[in-house]
Order: sequence, then structure tokens, then C-alpha cells
Amino acid sequence: MKVWPGQPYPLGATWDGAGVNFALFSENATAVDLCLFERTNGAGEVTTIRLTEQTNQAWHVYLPEARPGQRYGYRVHGPYAPEAGHRFNPAKLLLDPYAKAIAGVIRWSDALFGYTIGHPDADLSQDTRDSAADLPKCIVVDPVFSWGDDTRLSTTILEAVEQDSPQLAVSIRNFMFTFEDFLEVPEASIRELLGQLDKKALALALKGATEQLKDHFFKSMSSRAVEMLKEDMESLGPIRTREVNQAQQDSIVLARKLEAQGKMILKNEAEDSFVV
Repeated sequence: MKVWPGQPYPLGATWDGAGVNFALFSENATAVDLCLFERTNGAGEVTTIRLTEQTNQAWHVYLPEARPGQRYGYRVHGPYAPEAGHRFNPAKLLLDPYAKAIAGVIRWSDALFGYTIGHPDADLSQDTRDSAADLPKCIVVDPVFSWGDDTRLSTTILEAVEQDSPQLAVSIRNFMFTFEDFLEVPEASIRELLGQLDKKALALALKGATEQLKDHFFKSMSSRAVEMLKEDMESLGPIRTREVNQAQQDSIVLARKLEAQGKMILKNEAEDSFVV
């Protein structure tokens, strides 16, 4: 099987139409094995791939021959020091915390525990039995949904409202403001928002933005500020999608507050709403 370096983001197993990128975050791991399985139940990996690429504490690999439906799990190497909070045990197959789907059922057995049940050292002991046979497996999924014979409506609901009440349609569009809509916000308003927005929150929000939107924000900043912001974004490493979404939503809430105070312009209700 061909093995390419891959990317550290997004975390999890991501099918891009040509292959699958696998990325797993671990701050203290010394090595990570990606285990591929042919069936859901039972052990016996078909292939075990040692991940050699690590970026910002995310281990990653790209498999151009992998396809949706592939079953997988991880074995993570590192210190076994329960007293220090470390329980790395490559004998235990791990589910991907970012998996989009899993298959199979868990079959409870002592082999699932990282320590030996009944051992004099209790949970400070280490169990070296393979747990793969008793554990469900993660599955690579294709997120694309086929609509079959369904066709797109010739007129959207919003377009229908616009035909009946243009003013109501404008109000709805304004209410539907999203983070990407900052592309339409004037630079002067972006500067006002930047002056009020927490720098860490900005880095989080832009982490998941398009390059075009990032450039729109950068145009309203000094070259030094842009450089520092890029460093902040880089230092964040892999970030959960919900954290990025929350930061973007917080930015929108702040922008609406500034708009209500007359300090920002988000979306004009009509071309002649303002006179300069």
C-alpha cells in the first residue's frame, strides 16, 4: 500500500475523493500505528502502518489507495507511568476520537483493560493482551450524500419571499449573516471589529476561514499585526471544529453589537441606505 505524508488537519479520517488522510492528536506519544482491518469483529490487522509524520503534535499519513468503508484503529506508543497520568499501551487498540462512524459491538473482557484485573498492583500494573478482537472498529466514510432523482428547486424559499416582499427578504438576509459574509464588510468596519475583538478569539475564528476571507481581514491590519496573527494561528495547532465555530459565532455577536451602536456596517438594506 502506498503511504504519503498527509496533513495534520482535519483530525480524523478524511476521504477527499482520491484517498484518505488520517490525523491523530497526541501530545506525549512516542509513536503511532494505524491499523487497518478487513472485518469488524476479530483481531488480525491486515496492515499496520507506522506514522512517521508529526506536525504540531498531530500524527498524520495519507493513503491514496484507501477508500470509504475501510475499518481502522490506532495503537499508540509512549510511557506507561500511571502515577504520572500516562497509560500508553500499544497492546490496546484505540478508537479514533475523531472517527465519523464505528462498526461492531464491544465484547467486554479483561483484555480491554490497560491493567491486569486481579493483579497485586491493581491499576498500576500493565496488561499486554491484544484487545482488538473485542473492540468495534472505526470506519472511513464518504460524507457526500446522493440525492438520487431529486432535483434542485427552480426557486428557493428566500427568492419566493423576495418576489412577494423585497423588504422582508432583505431583513431575512441580514439575519442570516455568517462568518464568511465578513467578505462583504467594508475595511473600516473590519478595523473597528479588530479593535474590539480578543486576539486569541480572532486567531481561532480565522483558523477555519477561507484564504480569501483571511486576506480580507489582513488588509485592515499592519504587516506586523498580520505576522503576529499568523504566528498565533500556527501555534494553535489542531483545533476542534466546534471551538472554531464558537469563535466565529462570538465574532458575529460582537459585530452585531457594534452595528447596533452605529460603529459598524454589516449589510446595507438598500443601495441608497447611506449618503456620503
